[in-house]
Amino acid sequence: MISITLSEQLKLPNVHFSDIKVDPLEAKPNENVTITMDISNTGGSFAIYNATLFIDGKIVGSKTALINPGDVKTVSFTITLKNEGDHTVRLCNKTSIIHVRANAPASFEITDLSINPSTVKVGDYVTISVDVKNIGGSSGNYTVTLKVNGKIEDVKNVTLDSGESTTVTFKYTVDTQGTLSVDVNGITKTFTANSESPSQPSQNVNQGRISTTLVGVIVALVVAITAIVIYFMRIKSSRYFSYFLLQGS
Repeated sequence: MISITLSEQLKLPNVHFSDIKVDPLEAKPNENVTITMDISNTGGSFAIYNATLFIDGKIVGSKTALINPGDVKTVSFTITLKNEGDHTVRLCNKTSIIHVRANAPASFEITDLSINPSTVKVGDYVTISVDVKNIGGSSGNYTVTLKVNGKIEDVKNVTLDSGESTTVTFKYTVDTQGTLSVDVNGITKTFTANSESPSQPSQNVNQGRISTTLVGVIVALVVAITAIVIYFMRIKSSRYFSYFLLQGS
């Protein structure tokens, strides 16, 4: 009789799969997306594994990996998706999601309308400024229109990338007296235009005060001089009268 003894147990492979890595998770239509997975073998024998990639339930690729005991192999696929939406990824026994979104169009926000100075003389100019920001997802052009009392006075165009902002400035020469209304793309504010400089009245008042003070000083000097002259004339007349009396006696 022949006896056979197995000195070692039969060794088998033991395959493990990492989570799916998707780069980028949010892609634009027709943008390249890379899908990877690590496959490891912790068993005692090599493994041959066929990794099949499914997108929305359809096979889009397959790769075969030979994995020796203790080794880790990375399988990688590069795909493109043209349809917007959420797409399900399945590789081996793992799943993930790819979000496909087209860039949002450019969208602009206009804020902080300022007018400097707020009171001005007719014939001078005011500086009018606003802040413009592109809050959309794409680069775009934007037209900024200045209206004064409902009339278009100036137009400027700006080009901004997504998230970019700038300050648009106008200089407007005032030719009308009164309260003027400013409109920049729907944002409104007012300023005042006078026929003379706003500081002129206070200058006139100061000049009037100076003139009054000067006249008062002159009058005081004249009175003082007159009093002195009269005083000396009285002294002189008194002495002359005393002399005349002495001569008569």
